Amino acid sequence: PSPGAAIAASARGLQDAGADFIVMACNTAHAYEADIRAAITVPFLSMIDETVAAVAELRPERVGLLAADPCLHASLYQDACRKAGLDLVLLPAESQRTAQELINRSKTGDTVRRSMAVLARKLEALGAEVIVAGCTEVPIVLTADDVDSELISSTDVLVEKAIVFAGAELKG
Repeated sequence: PSPGAAIAASARGLQDAGADFIVMACNTAHAYEADIRAAITVPFLSMIDETVAAVAELRPERVGLLAADPCLHASLYQDACRKAGLDLVLLPAESQRTAQELINRSKTGDTVRRSMAVLARKLEALGAEVIVAGCTEVPIVLTADDVDSELISSTDVLVEKAIVFAGAELKG
């Protein structure tokens, strides 16, 4: 069964507990954004939309995406990038299988940084000028030092947008 109703109920519970707005630090779970928005009256900050907006500000010609299979199957970044007029570069199927394996292994504490960097460089070789870390685990194992292009962490973007939305200022 779809987890949409349960995720929406959790968002409603946060709202009922006094949350002024809702964020969700999982790219793939944004496939249920419509369910969440239907269940709440407070604002919902979309990790996907905010990340794509941050990328669009850089005005790249091509954007590479490192994301989990379910995120890709839901076409979250593909649709958002298309809407923003961004040319999205995805890994070839075999490399995507490796990316999913690395994401899974990173959850168990395996060191996968070097292998994830190889995948990022494949995206660069395909013309990506910006790499989106479109899975919460990716920026944990991949840093800006691992790539030649700009690395945009969807997690960092969401945190920064939430801080500003809450009325605080970013430091540093």
